[in-house]
Amino acid sequence: MHNTASTVRITAAALPPAQVAVTGRTSAAAQCLRHFHGMWHVDPTPTASTGTGIPVIHAELNPYQVHIIEGVVTRHEHEEVRYADTRTLLMHDADGRTYAVQPDRGLAYRADPGRRNLTIVAEHDAALGLAAARLARDVIRAQLQSEGWALLRGAAVADGRALLITGAPGAGTTTAVLYLARAGWQVLSDGHLFVRHDDDGLVRLLPWPASIAVDLPLLDSLGLYDHARRAFRDGPHPDQSDAVNAALRNGARQPLAVGEAVRARLFPAQLDLSTATGGTAAAVLLPHMGGHAPAPQTDPRSAPDAPLGHAGFFTAPPLPSPPGPVRHDGRRPAADRRRPGRTRRPRASPVALRTPARPASHRRPPGQHRRGPDHGQARHHRDGPLMLTATRITAPGTTARVVVGSSHPDIVGWARRYPRPWWDTEPCPCPYPDQSPASEPAVVAHVAPETVAEITRIVAGHPDREVRYTGNGLTVTRDLDGYAYAAQDDGRLAYSIDATRHSLAIAGHEPVPVALAAARLARDMVRTQLVGAGWVLVRASAVERQGRALLIAGRRGADTTAALVLAHARWGRLLSYGRVFVHRDQEGGVRLLPWPAAAAVSLALIDTLDLYDVVRRNFCVGERVHPTQAPRVGDALRAGRHVPERNGTGDELRVHLYPDQLHSWLGLSLAHHGTATGVLTTCLEPDRHTPSAATDHSAPAAFEFITRKGDELYSDFFSLTDGPRGAHVATREALNELPYRSLTFGPNLAHHAAALIAVADALWEAG
Repeated sequence: MHNTASTVRITAAALPPAQVAVTGRTSAAAQCLRHFHGMWHVDPTPTASTGTGIPVIHAELNPYQVHIIEGVVTRHEHEEVRYADTRTLLMHDADGRTYAVQPDRGLAYRADPGRRNLTIVAEHDAALGLAAARLARDVIRAQLQSEGWALLRGAAVADGRALLITGAPGAGTTTAVLYLARAGWQVLSDGHLFVRHDDDGLVRLLPWPASIAVDLPLLDSLGLYDHARRAFRDGPHPDQSDAVNAALRNGARQPLAVGEAVRARLFPAQLDLSTATGGTAAAVLLPHMGGHAPAPQTDPRSAPDAPLGHAGFFTAPPLPSPPGPVRHDGRRPAADRRRPGRTRRPRASPVALRTPARPASHRRPPGQHRRGPDHGQARHHRDGPLMLTATRITAPGTTARVVVGSSHPDIVGWARRYPRPWWDTEPCPCPYPDQSPASEPAVVAHVAPETVAEITRIVAGHPDREVRYTGNGLTVTRDLDGYAYAAQDDGRLAYSIDATRHSLAIAGHEPVPVALAAARLARDMVRTQLVGAGWVLVRASAVERQGRALLIAGRRGADTTAALVLAHARWGRLLSYGRVFVHRDQEGGVRLLPWPAAAAVSLALIDTLDLYDVVRRNFCVGERVHPTQAPRVGDALRAGRHVPERNGTGDELRVHLYPDQLHSWLGLSLAHHGTATGVLTTCLEPDRHTPSAATDHSAPAAFEFITRKGDELYSDFFSLTDGPRGAHVATREALNELPYRSLTFGPNLAHHAAALIAVADALWEAG
C-alpha cells in the first residue's frame, strides 16, 4: 500500500508573483503539473511549510476523515453553495475555521484562520488531484484579485502581443482559440482569464489554467483527434463523461450530442499546443457562431468578475443564480442567502484563502466508491444542532489521559461511564477532525457502516497479519508511512491509527459495539502512556485501606474472590479487580492504580455474599449490565435460579457488572489509588473445607506480568509501546521487598472469610 508524497510550488507570472504550494499525494502534484503546465510555473520544492509565507495546500487520501468532516458540517448551521458545479456544504465555526464537504464527490476541505494552509481530504485519487489543482488555482486567484486583477469570461491567444477573444457561451471562443493555435498562435487562456488595466494604460492578461472542452468532430477537423485518444490512454480528465470516454476508446469521431457533457476535456499541453504565461492585449475579437449575438461588453477594463461555478468558497459563496438584491461585492444580503427554516446564529467572518487550514491528523489509503446519501446514524440525526461531544479520561495522579469523541452521545456516555469511578472523567471539547496529533491522544468513534466497508476492503487487499482482540479475529495492515488499519473478521468494526499512535479512529454498524470498542481502546491509549512511564500491568486484584493497599494474586478467580470478600466485609475499598497497574517510585514504594474493567462475578459468590436478591432485583427492573454478559445469565436471574450456568467447556458463566455497579448494586466502596503494603497469594480449591495460611517467601513468582505482546485478551494489534527496559525487573524487586502471606481456601466463604480477614490484618500490621 503506497502513500507517496511530493511538493510543488505554483507561480503565476504577475508582479508581485502569486504563489501556492501543494504537498501530499504524488497524484495531486502530478495533476497540478498537468493542469498548469505552460501557463503557470510549476516547480518541485523539497518542503512546504507554513513558515515560508507561501500558502500551502495539503492533499491527502483519507476516506474516514471525509466522513468526519461531513458529520461536523451537517450537524452545524451550514450553507449550500456550488463549487466546481458540485453541491457543496459550507460551515464556519465559532473560532473562524471553515469546513466544506462535497458528498457527491467524496471530498472535504478545511481552512484555519491561524495558519496559511488548506487541507483537502478525498476518498479516491482522481478526485483528490483535480480538487488540489482547482483549489491551488483559487488561492492564486485570491492573491491576484487583491492586486487588482479581474477574472473575465473569455479567451486569449498571443503572438508577441495578445488577442482577447470574448463572447457569450457558444459564440465560438474555443473554436477560434484552437484554429488560431493551429495557425501558430500561443494559447494564453480559454474559458476565463485575468485582466488588469495598469497605470501605463496597457491591458495586461494572465491565463486562468483550465481544461478545454471541445467537440470530437472539431478535434478531428483540426487534426487533434489522435492527441485526444493518446491523452485518454494516459488517463482521462476526471470530469470527462463516460460517453466521451467510450467514444475515444472505440475511436468514434462523429458528434455525440449537444452540450458540455459530450465534449472531450483536454489541457493545451495534451494537444501539443504552444502556450503563453501572459501578455498585453492589442485587440479584441468577437466571434459569432450559430445565431449567438456578440457579447455586449467589448471593453475588458469594465468587465465584471464572471459568476463562475467554481468560485472560491473560502472567501465568499459564489454569485447566486436566482435574481435578488446584490451588494457592492457581488453577494446577496445574508437574509436572502439563508436556507428556508434556518435560523442564523452569530459566527466568525468568512476565512480568507490566505489564512487556511491545518494539516489533517490522519492519512488513509483510497476508498473505492463515493459516499452515498446513507452512511450511518451520524449523518441522519437531524433533530437539532447536535454537537460533537467528548470526554477526557485521566488515570488518577498521573498525566496519562485520552479524549474520546463522537457525534453519537451514547458512545461518549459509555466512555465516560466505563472507567468511573476508578479513573477520572470530565467533559471536554471534542477533538476536531484537524486536531494536531501532537496535542493529546484521542479516540474518535462513529456509527459509519460505509467506513467499515472501506477499511475492510483496504485490509482485505493488503493483509499483513491476523490477531485476536477481545475474542474476535482481526486482520491488520500497515502502509509505508506507518498508518495502520484493522478490520474485524465479522465485518462489524474497523479501526485505524495514525503514525504517531496518538489518533485512533473506530467505525461500526451499531452504537453499542462501537461504544464498547471506544472505551476499551481509550483504556489501551492510557495504558500505553502508563507503561511508557514505567508502570507494569499485573494480573492481580487490590484492596485499599487508609491509603495502603493489599495486593492479591491468585489463579482461576481466587484473587478476585478474595478481593470481593474483603471489600464486602468492609475491610477496605476495592482498588482493582483482576488486573492492576504497579509502579516502583523513586522512594522505593510500590504504587498501585486500578485497571477499569467490567467485573465478572459468579452467581455462587453473589449468593454466598447474600447479594443475589439485590442483583436480581436491579437486573429485573431494567438496569443494564455490561453487554459482554451471556444471555443465559440474564435468563437465570429472571427465573431466580441460583445454580451457576456453564458454557460448553464447563466454565461458569458470570454476571458482568460495570465498575460503578460494584458500588450501586453490591454496596462496595472503590478506591482510586494506593501504596502496596503487602502481598497475599491465594488459591481456591473446590474440595477444601479448612483454610490454610502460611508465610510464602516465593510469592513473587506467582505474579503474572501482562505485556502488550503477551496479552491474550487485549492484544497489541497496533504495536503500541511496551515501556522502558527493566521496568518489570524493578517492579519484581520492589514486590520482593513486601511482606507476603499465602492462603488456600474453599468455596464455603461463609466459614473461610474470617481466615481471609485475619491474614489481611496480619499483612497490614507487618507492612
